[in-house]
Amino acid sequence: KATVSVLYWWRTVVNMSDDDDDDYYCSGPEEEEIEYEEEVAEVNEVFNETSLLQLEVQYLRMKGYRAGYLVSELYGVTAMVGFRVDDLCDEYTLRACGLHHDLHVVIALTFPSSPPQYLAKCPSPGKVTVRQSSDTCLDNKQTLNDALEFGLWWTLEQRLLEHLKDNWEGLKAKCLEEIGRAQERESDAPWSQVMSVLNLAAETGVEMDMRLATLLVRRSAGRFDSIQEILFDEERMDGLRKQAKQEKMYFDEPSWMDFSLLNYVIGYLKQRIIKCTERCIVCDKAHPLPLLKPVACDGDLCNHQMANLGLGVNLEDEVLRNPMVVDFLISTTFAAAAANNKYTNFPFGSGAETVNNVLKKCPRVNDMKDILSKGESLMESMGKIDRNLYQVVRWIIASNTSHIQQIPKEQRVKDMPEHQFLLQSSTPAAEARFQELKAKHGGSFFAFHGSGLGSWHNILRGGLKKLDLRTAYGPGIYMATNASTSLGYMTSAAGFTNSNLGTQLRIMALCEVIAEGSDKQCSGRVHRPKCECNKQSPHIRVEAEECVVTRVIFLFTDSCCAYNIDAKNIKIPQVDKIGKPLPQKH
Repeated sequence: KATVSVLYWWRTVVNMSDDDDDDYYCSGPEEEEIEYEEEVAEVNEVFNETSLLQLEVQYLRMKGYRAGYLVSELYGVTAMVGFRVDDLCDEYTLRACGLHHDLHVVIALTFPSSPPQYLAKCPSPGKVTVRQSSDTCLDNKQTLNDALEFGLWWTLEQRLLEHLKDNWEGLKAKCLEEIGRAQERESDAPWSQVMSVLNLAAETGVEMDMRLATLLVRRSAGRFDSIQEILFDEERMDGLRKQAKQEKMYFDEPSWMDFSLLNYVIGYLKQRIIKCTERCIVCDKAHPLPLLKPVACDGDLCNHQMANLGLGVNLEDEVLRNPMVVDFLISTTFAAAAANNKYTNFPFGSGAETVNNVLKKCPRVNDMKDILSKGESLMESMGKIDRNLYQVVRWIIASNTSHIQQIPKEQRVKDMPEHQFLLQSSTPAAEARFQELKAKHGGSFFAFHGSGLGSWHNILRGGLKKLDLRTAYGPGIYMATNASTSLGYMTSAAGFTNSNLGTQLRIMALCEVIAEGSDKQCSGRVHRPKCECNKQSPHIRVEAEECVVTRVIFLFTDSCCAYNIDAKNIKIPQVDKIGKPLPQKH
């Protein structure tokens, strides 16, 4: 019975549809054998587009990818491929994309046509799906409804659709060329017969790969009775397995397929993931510099789409992994809204008052963790409080372009407040430029910067910016080497109502500054106290933004303060981007 079902593999796949419910018409044994012979004779006439799809699937499996396909009269041809992501980026970047390193990114491409045919026409919107999945088998699957969305799902779908549409004719021409090359190899071992052997082995539980199946077709001269006789003779199969290891075959070459559309799609999506921080995840506009996380550009529509589609960082994952950082980010946005900061862009074109009113209802982050630990939906729970709450909080987390990591207790700076965070708001390119300047000018020094809580929403997303207007000693970023001086510029403000951090918060940053110039000779870009450019200034004043980067944030509550702590005496904790202490440098 198993053998009969494999004999009709071609006819079964072509007639497959969702309405069939996996029940296929089976006639008597004699009639079945006749129909099988007719069907094989038909498919042996030409190596066609469907044959190419089967060959691509085998090719990708031999390369270590997951692959499968389904041919349906109702939907057409659906091809699926999956690849791992843990070797593409570091764990921090994967988390920022909402990707899990132990899941596969899976792509489904549907080619609708009647009769069903691979490559019939370019996939249209709704016919390209990108998700995360743990499925080990992608055969006979029509949809990815059971798979998971992640922070780049929509971005990758849209970019892939656009790319295929713009390049379809050229890509299809390469596929047709591959069909021609495969037809030239048909005399060696007809592909239809190789596939029949592979499926017969799968149905009957015989271990089989493409190499062994090809050799079996060669040895049997394509006669099914001979194939079946050898297949179930263990001694002869052992002999074939030994020969298969030594015999030269076309797929022994590293690139035995000159072109595979599915392999091309995998390569394209891998590059989009690797470079996801370089462009807006909605409109694909290039950012001025590569960022630390995939985010939208400054456009209101792009930010609206990012929040509505759930793109970028996964809120639920951040609540579970970094609850104090989530609390801190909500508090800074709440303070900016309460202060009605005119330089702040809030989501969906909302005004400061609207955001402030929504965040007043935000539950404690610990309560969010409890909701998730029970397996309940955070979106539904927050929606019952306010229909805009989940979207606003998600936008706060996803729009933050800085890397913020709570410092473990054993790594904290002594004599400073309990809540300490590593902060990197510079882009990779800006950080590289900073290191160049540091080497050029012979080093750097540390200084404190204090700003009101309401200013930090913008600082976290754009870095420290020099003040040009109404500054006492000229334009620049103002800093001091002693914490007590900066403490006076830290105007306190309330965090959101249910913050776990405290009722009144103040923020001070420890910054690294390029040692450009000296106390006696000012460079005009980095001013020391009482420098020759302004002998009245008691502060460090940096006019060149590229000469300063943030390193650590100290969060002061209403019950803590700091006096006479000199920045040069502080040793910056060595913690990597996922919170693990690094070896200390000596």
